[in-house]
Amino acid sequence: MKKVFILIILLLVSFSLFLTGCGEEKGVIESSGASELTYTPDMVEISVGYNIIKPTAQEAQSSASEITNKIIQGLKLLNIPESNVKTESLSLYEEKDWSSSGQKSLGWRANQVIQIKSYDLTQAGTIIDNSVNNGANQINYI
Repeated sequence: MKKVFILIILLLVSFSLFLTGCGEEKGVIESSGASELTYTPDMVEISVGYNIIKPTAQEAQSSASEITNKIIQGLKLLNIPESNVKTESLSLYEEKDWSSSGQKSLGWRANQVIQIKSYDLTQAGTIIDNSVNNGANQINYI
């Protein structure tokens, strides 16, 4: 009986030692780290646009085309290639005044946002001045 009791105790101890080793993961590698990257910018990206309102959709669209063409022509004089100029957004919609007496048309609003890239960082101010002089009335970001 004593032998059976000792055998049961040995089995329980062995079993408990076995169970304590089951939670361990084998073949796992853990690592952590941090990184910092410092660089000198080599490109400037500028977003300019305009927002106009005219009595008719045709007038708003026509004025918008004129402003866009003037801005692009001005950028060409700064040697900004057309491939570095793209439209970010373009909209044309009727603006209305909603009051208790009903709705009243205020005209048609045209809005266009143009993104300009330059690899000459010193041109940023000149690009903005040129765009504003040619009809842009919004500078969205640099």
